[in-house]
Amino acid sequence: MESHQKTVLVVDDEESIRESLKMILADRYKILTASSAENALQFLQQNSQDVDVIFSDILMLQMNGIQLLEAIKKSHPNSETIIMTAYPTLDTTLAALKLGASDYILKPFAVDEILEATRRAVERKKTVVRNQEKIRELTTAIQRNYEGTTRALISAINARDQYTGGHSNRVSKMMGRFAKFLNLDPEVSEKLEVISYLHDIGKIGVSQEILNKTEELTPEEYEEVKLHPFIGYKILQPVDFLNDCLDVMLYHQERFDGKGYPAGLKDYEIPLGARMLGIVDAYDAMTSTRPYRKKLTQETAFRELKAEAGSQFDPELVESFIKMVSQVGEPVVAKTA
Repeated sequence: MESHQKTVLVVDDEESIRESLKMILADRYKILTASSAENALQFLQQNSQDVDVIFSDILMLQMNGIQLLEAIKKSHPNSETIIMTAYPTLDTTLAALKLGASDYILKPFAVDEILEATRRAVERKKTVVRNQEKIRELTTAIQRNYEGTTRALISAINARDQYTGGHSNRVSKMMGRFAKFLNLDPEVSEKLEVISYLHDIGKIGVSQEILNKTEELTPEEYEEVKLHPFIGYKILQPVDFLNDCLDVMLYHQERFDGKGYPAGLKDYEIPLGARMLGIVDAYDAMTSTRPYRKKLTQETAFRELKAEAGSQFDPELVESFIKMVSQVGEPVVAKTA
């Protein structure tokens, strides 16, 4: 049982929307309302009360929902925010996701959709709070010495999930080789190698039971796994050296056909580094033993990459990657999985 009732703040300039959400959520949560972003911020500044989840419309007079989200994340970073709109655009979706929105809901909404989005936001806050102290410690350490610290972080994850540590090392080396094969700038290649080594660092916020599960994940468990790019993104935001390549980590689970996460980017909306990492990540996963299956041969992995070219992966990069591995070979890295 929870020690106290969770609090939800609804911010919308339409009274009917505020009342609708209040009716839907009042049986399970304590509901507060604000008719504008300015009123919401004033309330948050004047009250020490912890607000767990904030529903906010995007189109409001003066300050809009994205500006409110940005202000909330600065002053109340532990509050989870769900953005609502009747006029969705890719720009507002990406802005909301990058600012840490828990969800993005279209109007008109269904009762079940609101209840489920709120439940997910509450669970996400629990995960974030549970790992907050861990993240603070990691951030301080990274600022002192990012290279030594990142290896320690991967070792920590490896202690929980033995597959991840060896996988990160192999993916990093292969990304460095892939970047050189594509004749990318040496500085860019170095950063891609580092960020690839860290691409699964957010799994430190995923439960060990889920990471080591051999059966198919439940929808709820999969939602927790999908948090790991966000968690990793937050951990590494203070590292100046990596600022211009953090999008590679955030979007490495996107798909070329737009069916990936977290933002549903497609084609060349996905950063080049993220498209490269998606291929390298998948290749190493296929050619490594996992809890639920044996490793595939190189030839079989190549066939799988080709089969998914144009849907999951950038087809031109798949062709280049296969050519690279065939000509240059895989980096010599001791496989631990």
